[in-house]
Amino acid sequence: MKLSIFSYPISFLILCSTPLISCSSSISSTTTITPKFIEMSSLQLPEVEQNYRNQWTTELEKGFQKRALEIIDFYADRESYGNAYGENEKRSYPRAMLDFLAGNEDKAMAFLQQEDPQAKEHQHTDGIDYYYCFTLKGQIRKYFLYGKFLDPNYKQRMFKGAKKWTSEDPLNRPHPVYGLGDGSGRDWDISRRGRWVDGRNTDNLRAMRETSVYLMAEETGNEETRLIYKEKIQRYVWALYHIGMGEWDSEVYHGHTFAPYLNLYDFAKDPEVKLLAKAALDWMSVAAAIKYYRGGWGGPVKRDYGGGNVAMGSSSARTFWLYFGDTPLSNHHPEEDSLFLITSSYRPPLAAVALAHKNFKKPLEILSSKPLYENWKPGNSDEPGYWETQFFGHSYQMGSLVAKFPDGDVAPFKLMADNSQRGVDYFVVNTGRKLVRQGKQPGDQIGQYRNLLIWLRPPSQSNFSFQIPKNSLAEIEDNIWFF
Repeated sequence: MKLSIFSYPISFLILCSTPLISCSSSISSTTTITPKFIEMSSLQLPEVEQNYRNQWTTELEKGFQKRALEIIDFYADRESYGNAYGENEKRSYPRAMLDFLAGNEDKAMAFLQQEDPQAKEHQHTDGIDYYYCFTLKGQIRKYFLYGKFLDPNYKQRMFKGAKKWTSEDPLNRPHPVYGLGDGSGRDWDISRRGRWVDGRNTDNLRAMRETSVYLMAEETGNEETRLIYKEKIQRYVWALYHIGMGEWDSEVYHGHTFAPYLNLYDFAKDPEVKLLAKAALDWMSVAAAIKYYRGGWGGPVKRDYGGGNVAMGSSSARTFWLYFGDTPLSNHHPEEDSLFLITSSYRPPLAAVALAHKNFKKPLEILSSKPLYENWKPGNSDEPGYWETQFFGHSYQMGSLVAKFPDGDVAPFKLMADNSQRGVDYFVVNTGRKLVRQGKQPGDQIGQYRNLLIWLRPPSQSNFSFQIPKNSLAEIEDNIWFF
């Protein structure tokens, strides 16, 4: 979609009219079904008991399977999956696993069990990379789901390495060579950060680490470490329901937090932990459903890189498209995280699907609060950091937020309106110097009540920038712009 960008140094006001005709649909024939996997693959989905499953319909499952096949076809028969250096497995492992589903099993398995390029730095875990968080996410699905296709000797190496890795809490354990690291530089090389596991603490990276350590501790019988990480997971899931997610609704990272909890849901043996995984996935599914609209990903969001300002442009929208669909656009670049959704028995609650399809009485306003980043740190859970207003009209969705402080990592406003060919069109506003990565700037004051929004900004060199669809009409009357 081509965009027109206008810049104008004044306050602006938005008033959206609400059409008289509303659209409604219903989800019928609800039942708890057993998800079946792609017939062409010899892979078997993990068995999950009925009491851990959400209701799902045959019609929804058919749509899911159709979209899953489109993703598999997209990644099939690639000449190269990439490499396994550092944390590059975050892309290469899912690509290989998806190609396995396309029938290229021998090629995929040969790649998945090749020697790690940094095997010398992983000698203490038998040459297996249990360090980088993004790598861990793939290692877990490789071991538990693709394990029967691994060479027995390689799988045994993974087991032995994991047993050593989880014999103590790897996060508190100095690396055999690099200790706690030299701490210099912005990169995440092992020599910089040290320890036995990647210690980064964003929501998505923490989810990858904690679910992976738990599962391998449970698998190898290291009970003390398992209980430590069970407690960490309990606290995180408790915080989702009582505080929220610090990396809330990110158009980039929401799917990255979701995927490792699919690992926990599919492979945990402890019934309480499996229920915790389901609780986390249900919460994140509902959060995604509120921001998902016909292939778009609405605002406001934390950690916005600007890619989500067009339909099917957001990483998170392209991930949850697999569950929600409801857009005329194809998925032009499916996320590698889709692998975890395709090969999991989890399905979101029907209520989340209804939310994503906006199947409720409109107009509707939702008021909510969002926590500070890394809300597990002392003081960060004492009070909300942001207050959000989300309004749903019959043909559009508009959201904004207010905060006590500026935050260049937060997109404070987005409006999505129906478009029959593209799903949605965006109207996006920014007062920063870069339109593509917007943020709440010092001095910005935003107020929203239902479909009325006012944004004030003191005079400065930083003007308002508007992103509007190229085919929209712009009129100026008495120095007021109408789009």
